[in-house]
Amino acid sequence: MKIPTRQSNGMSSALLQQALDNVDSMVMLADTSPENRIFYMNHAARRVLEQHHDEFNSRLHGGDVGQAMGNTIHQFHSNPQRVRQILQGFGGGGRSVHEADIPIGSVTLRTKTYPIWAGGPGSQIACYMACWQDVSADRRLADARDRAEVQARNIEDQVNLIATAVEEMSASIAEVARSTSESSRMTGAVSENADLAASTVQSAAQAMREVAEMIRSNAVMIVELGAQTEAISTIVDSITSIADQTNLLALNAAIEAARAGTAGRGFAVVADEVRALAARARESAEDITTKVTRIRSQAQTVVTAIEASRERMEDGEERSEEAFGAISRIVKDIFVVRDAIAQIASAAEEQGAVAGQISSDLVAIVSTNSVGEAGGDANGFERRARFGDQPAGSFARI
Repeated sequence: MKIPTRQSNGMSSALLQQALDNVDSMVMLADTSPENRIFYMNHAARRVLEQHHDEFNSRLHGGDVGQAMGNTIHQFHSNPQRVRQILQGFGGGGRSVHEADIPIGSVTLRTKTYPIWAGGPGSQIACYMACWQDVSADRRLADARDRAEVQARNIEDQVNLIATAVEEMSASIAEVARSTSESSRMTGAVSENADLAASTVQSAAQAMREVAEMIRSNAVMIVELGAQTEAISTIVDSITSIADQTNLLALNAAIEAARAGTAGRGFAVVADEVRALAARARESAEDITTKVTRIRSQAQTVVTAIEASRERMEDGEERSEEAFGAISRIVKDIFVVRDAIAQIASAAEEQGAVAGQISSDLVAIVSTNSVGEAGGDANGFERRARFGDQPAGSFARI
């Protein structure tokens, strides 16, 4: 079937067909019968249908694109009645073109359908012309842009969450830094008190050592006193023995003076005096013995008490040494803890500064990403303005 046309400028249908054959875009013509059979396809249409024959046939509704010429266009549509309504709508003058994007597998075709009037617009429709343009690249670009925008929004949400977490972490680090600084100050005060306590315990231990030494010296003196009382007892025993002998001699002298009669009276008086003196000496010796015995008993009691005190003092001295050693170790540990806390405070301050920098960087990243999205859209519009609307060679580059 030839192309139906009436050219006012004298152009023949052969020239028009030659012109359409050389158009790079796909062009098809269908008649006005209810079946709307295809009676013309240009070279670009034949080439594209041949190139994508298998993929198009696997995606279409039972139609064979290799047998499109001369057959109804409705074999490729799932709803032929809707297509008929669209074509019939041209006759009422309600529309002059119908556009639609048709995805077929990996290829997306944008079709524009026009009525071809036998005698000019508003007259009888001679046929329908469909021009097809490959917009697969634009479609993939739009899909990629949509996915990129979704990913960008997801990344922005994640970055915002991270920024919020970093800000909270920065606040926590600042609180840790303040707490560690306060702990360091308190540890310094504790270390000073511990030093004072260690010095006090050391002084007490030294005083106890001196007291223990004094008690040991007194114990030695008391023991020596006890030894001296032993010597006094020996002397008292000698005095008592002498007094007994003197008394015995005085008694013998009195007996002899009695025998001598008048001549021995003076001697008898002397013997009585000697015996009285011996009796007083014995009484004095007994009194001294009693007192020495009491002194010895008291000295023994004192020695026993001093010995117990010495043992306790030595135990206290040992405990004081242990306490001093423990406090000294505590003081060293406190200094170690103080230094560690100071290092933690310094590290926390540094981490706070780093966290603040990270938070600022994340905010900058979000801002940059937002600007980048706006720039990407502008670039996309620019690319479409330059390339997306060019029909030449679209099907040839599928």
